[in-house]
Amino acid sequence: MRPAASFSEQAARRLQKARTRILLDQPFFSAILLRRSLTETERHPTLAVDVEGNIFYNPRFVARLTIDETIFALCHEILHVIGRHACRRGQRERQRWIYAADAWINDTLRHAGVGSPVDGTVHLPGSRFRTVDEIYAMLPERSGNGSQRDGASQGRRESEDPSESWENGFGDDLIDGEPRGSGQRRNVEASVKMLVGYAAQEARSRGRMPLALERIVDDVLSTRLPWHALLERFMARCARDEIAWRRPNRRFIARGIYLPSFSAETRIGTVVIGIDTSGSIDDMTLSIFVREVNDIVEACHPERVVMIYCDTRVQRVDHYAPEDFPLQARPQGGGGTDLREIFDYVEREGLAPDCLLLFTDCRTPWPEHASWPTVVCSTTALRAPEHLADTIHFPEDAQSP
Repeated sequence: MRPAASFSEQAARRLQKARTRILLDQPFFSAILLRRSLTETERHPTLAVDVEGNIFYNPRFVARLTIDETIFALCHEILHVIGRHACRRGQRERQRWIYAADAWINDTLRHAGVGSPVDGTVHLPGSRFRTVDEIYAMLPERSGNGSQRDGASQGRRESEDPSESWENGFGDDLIDGEPRGSGQRRNVEASVKMLVGYAAQEARSRGRMPLALERIVDDVLSTRLPWHALLERFMARCARDEIAWRRPNRRFIARGIYLPSFSAETRIGTVVIGIDTSGSIDDMTLSIFVREVNDIVEACHPERVVMIYCDTRVQRVDHYAPEDFPLQARPQGGGGTDLREIFDYVEREGLAPDCLLLFTDCRTPWPEHASWPTVVCSTTALRAPEHLADTIHFPEDAQSP
């Protein structure tokens, strides 16, 4: 007699079928889901998402869901990622915040017709028209302890009074806190905006963008982007992602699950990064810039990076191949500034970059034109000439000189 499948095996099959259905029917969610880590764990009773957008699932919980409920559950966690709920709570009461976030998510999914709601999950009709912050403020003070420690418990039913408890079908599904590393909160924000923009483009190209999600996309993309998100978007114009069925997702092969992976098909050849070393840019600011640019370079997979250090003349040039990454800051100079020398050097050496990034205080003469797409990261409120380059202010609160 064949032994019964383990919870882990049952959950893996549920997830495989659910992910395939999402891939075929929900391109907005699939574009994000295939870029998220999905990890089995016993530490959380249902599912959970951390501050960096990684998704965790308890196999005992997933094994008892239907396929439609599994679709709903996965997309529920994706909306936690999009809303950055795990890193936005601040000092607000934890269970009340999760309840408010779940109310917003579940009403959105119901209206979009995504899967089937998991039994016992929050249902506050009309929540999709409010923000999570607004829902939180409207909720009464809780009278229960609002914790759900047992994954077998399904929490409150829709008919129950929410003031009695903040328990619900997904329980405590946020691993909140601060992202690891300095500047990582901004990186998470930038990553979410890029994911949402790409997912919306995918869904619209297939004519499968639910109206219930359009408002979310507009809200996420209309907010002011941090400097590195703008820079990442600039460089992303040179690369595209494709679903790679020929290269299946290795994370699931061991379980006999055949799912596509996303691979970046490189369209970036040479990236030139020009660094103003005139003395007005301190080493700390430069090191922060280079560290965060490394994340973007790694994502875009350029064939070559050329870093040029310049004050009134080119002082140093470093060449990087992919095996030489990450980039290192090795500034030389300290005099005045004339970044025209960088443009002249690039032209003279025949580098023909796909894009040129300049890091400067913008106190420099400028050339009449640039032969390549150019973006200037300005450490002040000054800007490069509009006909020459796009300007991004670094940091975001750069003050007038």
